[in-house]
Amino acid sequence: MGDSSVRRLLWFVGGLCLVLGGLEWVVRANVDVLDALSDRGRMKVAMFAQHPDAQFLILGSSRLEGAVSPVLVSRSLRRTAPELGEVRGFNAAFAGSSLAALTALVPRITFSETLRLVMIEISTAQLHMPAPQAEAVSSAVTIEDRLVAAVQQVQFVKYRKAYGYIGYVPALLFFGPRLSGWETKAKDQIASWRGREEEEARDFNGTMWGPEVISPSSDAIDLDARNEMLVERLVDVAGHFQKRGVTVVFVVPPLKRDLDAPEKGKLVPLFAEIARRTHCEVWNFAPRVLPDPLFRDASHLGDVGRAHYSQALAGPMARILTAQ
Repeated sequence: MGDSSVRRLLWFVGGLCLVLGGLEWVVRANVDVLDALSDRGRMKVAMFAQHPDAQFLILGSSRLEGAVSPVLVSRSLRRTAPELGEVRGFNAAFAGSSLAALTALVPRITFSETLRLVMIEISTAQLHMPAPQAEAVSSAVTIEDRLVAAVQQVQFVKYRKAYGYIGYVPALLFFGPRLSGWETKAKDQIASWRGREEEEARDFNGTMWGPEVISPSSDAIDLDARNEMLVERLVDVAGHFQKRGVTVVFVVPPLKRDLDAPEKGKLVPLFAEIARRTHCEVWNFAPRVLPDPLFRDASHLGDVGRAHYSQALAGPMARILTAQ
């Protein structure tokens, strides 16, 4: 190999090291942002931290994420219970959530003195929790194992999952204080940031929307091992908020009327035991017979449904908030 070839190789290696070093420096300087971007739940929690005046918080899966607009809830509360004043909130639900994800996420939530009410989804999607698996025990540590462990300490490798959510950086860094959490599309985020007024429900029928309220005074029932584990997890989650003086309510989102789902019957005894053991009400909207145009699919409300459901939640929320 000639001297010129060696020099070109050295220049290439030196330039590559410089680029990688610069990338590592950039990543280390923005660890908090990348940590939030690496997980949808952590991203929502980071956005919620930009709402220190929020009085209610919504946690759940995609069934609540696009189904509740805190801005529309706040407007309805002003009409329903004007004595409460301005009640702001944030929707921290996210697609792919589960009970395991919720349990891991709750300790990351930044509490403020204004937070008064947390609504937590309990549905077949949210209650799903993979069975714990035993970790494989390696009989020997190879050079490859050591290399993998070393590479994981490099920050731009460690946070590689975050690069797929780079498009959310504006929402996290710039739009966050103007977003209420339900906006999953860029067009909705930009519209909210620009102050667009959301359209309220037309021809709202409150008698159609009243939830089945399951009270904490329900009778005790025997649970199998899996459901016992689910209830214990929810007791811990609720207790995390309750010890800070925050009221917790469990919510079962609406479903299309022709969908045969466990939330409409089979899971009701479990909901009753959740209410009893956590000392929290369960608001079950699943059995409500609602018009099909409110839904975008069998288990998710559409834009029109979001306006109606947001207004429907204001009634029971006002009862809880005024009683505090």
